[in-house]
Amino acid sequence: FAKAFNSGEYDNVSPLVVTLKNDIVFDDATNAAWTSIGSVAYEAEGAVNHRFDGSFYGQGFAIKNWHSTNKPLFATTNGGIIKDLVIDSSSSMTFSLNIIAESHYGVIIGDAFSTVIENCTNKAPVSLDNCVANGLATRLDVGGIVGRTDSDSQIIGCKNEGTIESKNTCNFGLTAEDAVPKATVYMGGICGYCRCSIIDCSNTGDITSNYNAYEKATAGIVARIINADNTVKNCTNSGNIIDNSARTPADPISKLDYNREIYVSGVSAIQASSTIDNCSNSGSITLGTDVKFVYVGGVVGKTNNPQTVLSNLTNSGQIKSTAGVRYLYMGGVIGHCAVYTISDLINEGALYVTCIENSGKNTTMDLGGVIGLFDNSNAGTIDGTSDYNIVNKARVDFSYTTLIEYVYLSAGGVIGRLEAPATVKYIKNEAELVKFGAHNADDGDKDLTTYCGGIIGVASKAGTTIENCINSARVYSVSRGTLLPDDSSLPCKFG
Repeated sequence: FAKAFNSGEYDNVSPLVVTLKNDIVFDDATNAAWTSIGSVAYEAEGAVNHRFDGSFYGQGFAIKNWHSTNKPLFATTNGGIIKDLVIDSSSSMTFSLNIIAESHYGVIIGDAFSTVIENCTNKAPVSLDNCVANGLATRLDVGGIVGRTDSDSQIIGCKNEGTIESKNTCNFGLTAEDAVPKATVYMGGICGYCRCSIIDCSNTGDITSNYNAYEKATAGIVARIINADNTVKNCTNSGNIIDNSARTPADPISKLDYNREIYVSGVSAIQASSTIDNCSNSGSITLGTDVKFVYVGGVVGKTNNPQTVLSNLTNSGQIKSTAGVRYLYMGGVIGHCAVYTISDLINEGALYVTCIENSGKNTTMDLGGVIGLFDNSNAGTIDGTSDYNIVNKARVDFSYTTLIEYVYLSAGGVIGRLEAPATVKYIKNEAELVKFGAHNADDGDKDLTTYCGGIIGVASKAGTTIENCINSARVYSVSRGTLLPDDSSLPCKFG
């Protein structure tokens, strides 16, 4: 069918409806001959000859023993619906790519236009191996279901259960030869780069990101979503997320002024001008990355568009950073937030930071039980209402073991750093403790500025007010000497 469709045999069939009557089981011959439905080649924008424009009903049947390299089931779709289709765990997808332009790859669909993708499930493992970028301003979108969608598509009731792993054989970042930034990579359990709504979707597959890129976003549901009219709603992630990006030989500390940015979250890594409602993360997030900027949140990594609405978001997964990041923005629910339209944010997952960059380059870390950095130049209100529905219930812990200098550190039970002339009211910290300390040399730290608070680490803008907020946890802050034991009866100590 794929070859017949791509050759134009169905061009005059309207409407085109394909319905599975049983499972499809591939063998060696059919795997070798496989070509994606809906394209001849599509790495470069506009290279598609035949986008699939019909309706495909899987009826719950599965595609089994399908092993594909660089060839999704549908390369591109335009209109219609893909529904009730299962990719079985006996299948696998490998991407080994030379990226020279925008490229979009998913297990079921690479690039979707005006398409409804409903009740589809991927159980196949996905692997990125030996991928490289050879061109400026290139981009790769990867999803367990779909790589990229346009604004007229919809993703409803889909599940990804397969693992997604990008191996350290991939490099989309700075090369040793020219030290020129190469590619942006968006990788999500459901979708990589999304311009449409995602409703009632889930990811249970672990996602491991071991490659370098100029900019990268990784999330359990969607790496990046844009457009004001779109919604991520009723979505859950329970898959663990691991990011181990490292500096390349051409990216030592002296060259970190390249804006290398990493966004990581359980649900949406970059949330731009859209709504995210009733979503949760229970998977752990572990960062072994030491690049320049990292934005990490249990549910949202970063959002800074004033049209964004964030409500009913819960994180219960542990978040941990273990490598020398220069600028780290970490929140139990949101890493970096710049919008006042937030409500019902609950964190139940512990936060741990064990290392930051120590290079004399004015390192910054904002660590909050709910929000790492809240940054907005306009006045507004952060209001948990009288129900105190913005609350942290888990440990926030920064413990470094070596002498550090020229570092700005802020940690709060709810908000790490508040860079806004805001009225903050009815928010609460219930964590057992906020511990912010170190074992340091006797001569102390050079230009080490630390702020630690049960509600907010530091609020720096004139006009800020804090009303009716509750901290019921002990706060430890030790900037020199030995950390207090966890069972200490002292409520606070400053070294």
